[in-house]
Amino acid sequence: MKYNSDKFYFEETDLESVWFYFCFGISLFGLLIRVFTVGATPPNTSGRNTKEQVADTLNTKGLYSIVRHPLYLGNFFMWIGPALLLENFWFIVAFIFFYMLYYERIMFAEEQFLGKKFGELYLNWASRTPAFIPSFKNFEMAQLIFSWKKY
Repeated sequence: MKYNSDKFYFEETDLESVWFYFCFGISLFGLLIRVFTVGATPPNTSGRNTKEQVADTLNTKGLYSIVRHPLYLGNFFMWIGPALLLENFWFIVAFIFFYMLYYERIMFAEEQFLGKKFGELYLNWASRTPAFIPSFKNFEMAQLIFSWKKY
């Protein structure tokens, strides 16, 4: 086995394929988070709001009961898989840093919009629901049944 200081894997072993499937599984996990988030949310929420913020209702059930930004959490897992596949420690550190910096700005803008639109309802939900690292203690089932068509 050869060890490369820039990488944290062992070359030319069976661990290479295990590592590939591990990274693939992490990305797939992120995709599943996104699928279940979008597939069980009301219309005009959790969408691709490219021109302006849209929220007819405040999502507080399903994955939104354990984390305020499940779509961005799903994106993180989807992208950390390929980043890990590169097996470069400093690239992974830089990726995480830039990911958090980029999405923190987006989350801030969304939360400002939701706070203004939903006021006390938003503040109560946000005070008990973490922004990015899930907490399962307040989990509530989604009000809508999952829909592949919506996804």
